[in-house]
Amino acid sequence: MKAKIENGCIVSDYVARQVLEMAREFYSHPENVKKYQEWHLKTYGCLPKSFPNT
Repeated sequence: MKAKIENGCIVSDYVARQVLEMAREFYSHPENVKKYQEWHLKTYGCLPKSFPNT
């Protein structure tokens, strides 16, 4: 079953901002970035592309 999309958005701006803030907090810690890079390398065989503004 597909979600109904109204006005091209399926989450509120508030929820989107909360998720973005959680991601920024998570990736602000070097040990989390390292774990993500290790996971990406193991899963895809290459390191992820750089994040913008980092």
